[in-house]
Amino acid sequence: MFEKLKGISLEGEMLEGKTKFDIFDSNSKLSVIYGRNGSGKSTVAKGFKKIKGDDIPTLTSAELYETNDSHISSSDEIKDNVFVFDEGFIEKNIKIDSDGLNSIVMFGEQVELEELINTKSALLTKKREEYSKKQDNCRIYEDAKNINSPSFHWNKTKSLLSGEGKWSSIDKQIKGNRNNSSVTDQTVEMIVKTKPEKSEDELKNDFRVKMEELKHFSDSGAKIERPIILEFEYKFNKEEVDALLKEKIEEPVLSSREKQILHLIQHGNLNVNGIDYFLGVKEYFEDDKTDQCPYCLQETSKDYKASLIKNIEAVLNKDVEEHISKLSDIKISNIDFPFDLYKELDQTLVLKVKNNVDDLNEVLNQYVQYIDQKSSNVYQPIDTKVDIALLVKDFSSNLENLEIDRVKYNNKFASINKTKDELHIINKELAYYMIIDTYNLYLTQKDLKQKEFNKLSLLKKEGIELAKEVNQLLQRQSNTHIAVDFINKGLKYIFFSKERLHIHPKENKYLLYSNGKSVQPINISCGERNALGLCYFFTLMLNNKNEVDVYKNESLLIIDDPVSSFDLENQVGILSYLKSQILKVVSGNINSKIAIFSHDLMTIDNIKKIMEEVEKNVVKTQFELTNNKIKYHISHKKIEKFTVANIGNTTNDYNRLLVNIFDYAVYNEKDSLGSLIIPNDDLVIGNTMRRVLEAFSTFEYRMGINEISTDRKILYLMDEEYADYFENLMYRLVLNGESHLKDRVKDTAKIDFYTTISLEEKQRTARDVLCLMFVLNQTHIKYHFKDNQKAIEKIEQWCREIKSK
Repeated sequence: MFEKLKGISLEGEMLEGKTKFDIFDSNSKLSVIYGRNGSGKSTVAKGFKKIKGDDIPTLTSAELYETNDSHISSSDEIKDNVFVFDEGFIEKNIKIDSDGLNSIVMFGEQVELEELINTKSALLTKKREEYSKKQDNCRIYEDAKNINSPSFHWNKTKSLLSGEGKWSSIDKQIKGNRNNSSVTDQTVEMIVKTKPEKSEDELKNDFRVKMEELKHFSDSGAKIERPIILEFEYKFNKEEVDALLKEKIEEPVLSSREKQILHLIQHGNLNVNGIDYFLGVKEYFEDDKTDQCPYCLQETSKDYKASLIKNIEAVLNKDVEEHISKLSDIKISNIDFPFDLYKELDQTLVLKVKNNVDDLNEVLNQYVQYIDQKSSNVYQPIDTKVDIALLVKDFSSNLENLEIDRVKYNNKFASINKTKDELHIINKELAYYMIIDTYNLYLTQKDLKQKEFNKLSLLKKEGIELAKEVNQLLQRQSNTHIAVDFINKGLKYIFFSKERLHIHPKENKYLLYSNGKSVQPINISCGERNALGLCYFFTLMLNNKNEVDVYKNESLLIIDDPVSSFDLENQVGILSYLKSQILKVVSGNINSKIAIFSHDLMTIDNIKKIMEEVEKNVVKTQFELTNNKIKYHISHKKIEKFTVANIGNTTNDYNRLLVNIFDYAVYNEKDSLGSLIIPNDDLVIGNTMRRVLEAFSTFEYRMGINEISTDRKILYLMDEEYADYFENLMYRLVLNGESHLKDRVKDTAKIDFYTTISLEEKQRTARDVLCLMFVLNQTHIKYHFKDNQKAIEKIEQWCREIKSK
């Protein structure tokens, strides 16, 4: 994967087309790269971030390539095994915040989640405030007494329809009811759907005319709804009854007792129907328990009862019983006619119908008597000789004429209903004019209410979604864990103390302690924060891996400026920790590679020493495993204005410091607005100049920096213009101004004082220090810049400018 990795090709930012950066030589596993501020180090680090999949808008493309310049295709495996440490990594992954009396540290995803939580929580608070205000606004729409409420106008609309002279009382008058008609919601909806074509005045005139018509009709009585039945139906079948009455039943041959029974049936005075009487006697004596006559109270024998029953059966035989049963089944009832309903009709016709009913009922009553007579003496036929056909015909004719008169009578009421219908329509149209303006106000407020409540509902929905998102983010944050022991072990390595700085997990948080006590965020130095960031960086290699397998995976580490100006007091600890981690990485997998960038030559030199020690250790270890077939090489390179070149081996600490001072003096990187960008070594340049000047003054004159520009003997060696200039130069403000910088990191008020010395003033001081040394010993400066003729020419130019002032 990274075995043959040579470098990275980038496009974008200030690069001219695709630019290749050779990070590693053909066999190198470790690379130390120097670059001044603005030379392209950060751009290269960003390129590797883009390889990982980070969003780097300023770079349009980033590709890895091998020693033969062939492209290395991106893959998830490559993305997961590239690790980039730079200033952006610390800013993104390390946040120290206050939690009551404690300080909490957030790492990696926690930092991003914290920012998201804060953003979402602020939005949620704002959304809740908006919801509360909107809720207050919506309440006025629900108060029926408030003029802004739709209910206020709806109730007023209904009230305009109620009362005397309004829709409800007029509707009552039209219908002829005793009470005003009720006004319901449906009434309002019915009326507003009416669209009058006439004006209100025209409708009032029409209403007046129609009401006069209605009054005229109302004086004529009421409509007769019940029609007259034209077909009169007999209540019996006359032909069948006549035949039954005429039917003759033959008298049987009877004994003297049987003749006596028959005589009693036909002529006896028994106070009841004779046949019914003897049927009752028969039934009585058929009972086995009967042993006594109920009439004479004499005892009766079985033979006597049997003889009597036989005599009765002889008289009342089966034919007689069937005939009597048929007669009893005949049902005849009188005609009942509702004359009261038709009192408004022609009374002559009504009287004729009444006479017809009386005549027919008389005939029907006669038939009832015939049936009773035949039932009493079935052996005697009856010939009725009654003809009712003419009566029925006359009755039907009179009914028909009466129905014609009823229809004629009702026809005038059709006009009444039509008038009423017209009056109802006019009443609705007049009511429309009465309520429409108020109803339109109701609709307007109803629409406003709906819109406000829709907004309220949307705010509520958005608030619920935001609250849900915040809870989910909090849950994710609480589930984010880091290798606490690994980080604490690294901090112990850096500060050479277990208690100096460490983190402690508690309730899904990571509390920060210094010397056993909780430390407040304001008291955390940049160096301590950077140390936390560097330790966390190496924990990323632990993700989803067992601790024993951490370094077995092939990895690529890009580390930009691991030692900053704020870390100088812990430089040994940081470098020691770096060495331990680098050794583990390159020992774990022979194909893993590491590149370290820095703008500080002293740091570069120290890292080179680390790399050399690591190289010796790894080669020794690998020799035992691979029969000396593996050899490590270290690339020593530098980046200058997006160009990579090898670094010569002629530099030393003093020379590097001189180069740093010169680089700072000519530094001219600007942002998009044209302002100078503060270089990374801005806060330590004073110390650098002081160290160089002290070394120069001590070696050349055995004097301190406070004396070298004020001693008369030394000033005598200069031209008069130089002597006056350097004698009065207050360069020591800059040189001495950083001597307590490490204390000021924790005191922003003091840092503010130092920052009153501008970048331009410090650059001028850098030029003056170089010019002072050049005026006193040109050979000395020229020797140290022998490989940079342009630097010598620049210093000579500055000296001429001093002399011309």
